[in-house]
Amino acid sequence: LIFRSFKSTMITFPEAIVILSEQEKYLVVGLRNLILPIALIFATSCFLLIVRINFFRNLAASLLFLFLVFDLFRFGHKYMTFTKESLVFPKTPVIDFLIRRLESEGPFRVEGGDVIPMNMLAPFGIETMEGYDAYYSLEYAKFLSKINSGDPTQPLGRYGEIKKYDSEFIDIGNVKYILALKRDKIAVPSPNGIPDYIFDLEKLSPVFEDGTVVVFENKNAKERAFFESGTGNIQFIEYQSNYKKLTVNAREDSNIVLSETYYPGWKAFVDGVETDIYLSKDVYKSVALSEGEHIVEFIYDPESFKIGKWVSFATLLTLIAILIYGQTAKERLSVTRKRSS
Repeated sequence: LIFRSFKSTMITFPEAIVILSEQEKYLVVGLRNLILPIALIFATSCFLLIVRINFFRNLAASLLFLFLVFDLFRFGHKYMTFTKESLVFPKTPVIDFLIRRLESEGPFRVEGGDVIPMNMLAPFGIETMEGYDAYYSLEYAKFLSKINSGDPTQPLGRYGEIKKYDSEFIDIGNVKYILALKRDKIAVPSPNGIPDYIFDLEKLSPVFEDGTVVVFENKNAKERAFFESGTGNIQFIEYQSNYKKLTVNAREDSNIVLSETYYPGWKAFVDGVETDIYLSKDVYKSVALSEGEHIVEFIYDPESFKIGKWVSFATLLTLIAILIYGQTAKERLSVTRKRSS
């Protein structure tokens, strides 16, 4: 009412009326949003008074807890909403091209070049070799440094950016596609421009374009799993984050490499029998195979997780026992007091 009274005094100022009318809509929304919080405050106050009555104490405490949970979830849903994923990570012709290739060609990695910032391909299920991470293995940090400068003694930090694409480690790392931005003579992105000179490599061939973006295919890229020594065929049967299963037909005694970073907890099995994992290029997993057909499995099964699981379970049982003992002791104390009185 106060707002509308003030608005009526501004009738001689049309511009002000327009602004105040717009603000009035927000005021109404704000007032409407206060209805439920005020009701919850009133209900909570009533419950706090009821709690003082022994007969209703447990019931009031339970209802108060449910009210608090409801209010927290309501606040999160109403005031802390999430933006639609399609708006934050919109699909583009380039992304669609890479996803189609991923579905038809199997696992491979992509480098965003000077087009897409690091980690921004992850929401589309597209893997990269570089990335931003506050915590990752020192060996991989050295490996990235080796790609950029050839010097592993200066490991990269949490911002693991790749700046050179002529390294053989790019090929070994299953980087099959690299994105580049076309720029004109003054380095402004332009559909009529050309990519930076760092992409001018014999092994890179343009396979797709969209506006200012070029997708290069790395003709020297290795498959995700390949023969480091020996020859034969490799095919994935199952491919998950913590489990890989392959069929391998080796024409002679061989070593195969899975170009995924090794970390303690990974185990390898050949035809159901656990075998040693060797490091290839200091970071990737490798196993030795005899001539013939084999089923090779890589499983991430760290002992630390098992220990943590049992410690958590033991802690839960301990807490339950403490609660039961505490309740029993409370009841015994209550009985003792009644007898003594």
